[in-house]
Amino acid sequence: MSQLNPLKICLPSIVNFFAALTRKYQIAFCDTIIERNRRQVLPVIRSSCGGDAVETATNPLDSFFPFDPYVLNRSKNIINPLYEFWEEQSTEALEDTTDVITEEQARRLRSQPARLVGPKGLLYVQQREFAATTPRDGSVSILGSDDATTCHIVVIRHTGSGATCLTHCDGSDTEMEVLLMMNAIKMLSSNTECGRLEVHLVGGFNDDRHLSQQLTNQLLKPDITISFFCLSNPSLHSRLFFPAVNVKTGEVFHATFPDRGPAEDLRSASILTGAKMVNIYDSRKEELRIGPYFWMPFPHVDFWLQQDDEHILQNLSTSPLAEPPHFVSHIRATLVYLKEHPFPDKTLFPNRRPWIYRKNSDGLWERVSADQI
Repeated sequence: MSQLNPLKICLPSIVNFFAALTRKYQIAFCDTIIERNRRQVLPVIRSSCGGDAVETATNPLDSFFPFDPYVLNRSKNIINPLYEFWEEQSTEALEDTTDVITEEQARRLRSQPARLVGPKGLLYVQQREFAATTPRDGSVSILGSDDATTCHIVVIRHTGSGATCLTHCDGSDTEMEVLLMMNAIKMLSSNTECGRLEVHLVGGFNDDRHLSQQLTNQLLKPDITISFFCLSNPSLHSRLFFPAVNVKTGEVFHATFPDRGPAEDLRSASILTGAKMVNIYDSRKEELRIGPYFWMPFPHVDFWLQQDDEHILQNLSTSPLAEPPHFVSHIRATLVYLKEHPFPDKTLFPNRRPWIYRKNSDGLWERVSADQI
């Protein structure tokens, strides 16, 4: 980290304005540095008339403007046409424009064409899963998720460390889910002094049962900065925005994911049987960890497999009007998997150990055998 600290010696009004400006455009978060500088103000020794020397907490450079106005004879002809005179502006007025910027960002992102993201370097997050990592990760460069109708996809990023968490929330236990997300980011940012948490919140619509609205309100409770907030409309399904985030750069973009693995059916089965939110990635070891999952035989699985597509859509979806075309085939595949594995502790996790995956040399997930762990 650079030892230079210009915010320590600049005029306070300029420092505050600079901090508000960088916060507004999401360039940097300076409040932590400013507060630290306030506790380390340059001491000045002055002597009052006939009295003892007194140490004061003032900065001798507070009012020092060597180039205001610009008076150097030889270069002023070049500088003067470009010179901007300082005009005081309140930081409150600057902050008032934040909501407008957020709306503009949302419109811009929604208008993006979807990028197809292949499996190389991708960590796909299913419903009731979350994953967190940092820009130093040598295996994962993209976190992504989709198929959020009443669900919400949440991206949290720490601006200082670059630590990023993506979560697919369905409202099953939102308070606990938010706590898990925040703790994951804090653990990956423990050695970072400066920065703030920024959030991209995507999903939901005005469903008849107001499930989306309830989940939105629960997720907006924490004191965090919302960078992008996009609620989708079921009548515009072809324009739904599903996010991916580049963990190296922090860029959030519209994406589609042909590959949702590994172990897609297993992970979906755990969701359908009521699994809790789970962290699927160990960023220190760069390992994807699936399970172990345990469930009882799914009730009436043969009955559900005999039903037509419309019956499954209307009864096994929270948002039948907004589901993607592959929803029913995905549910059928999951039901078949549950029928084949009614007791996962016997057929899938006899040793009660998770399935471990690591990226191979081609950037694809590859399951690790027990003797490699």
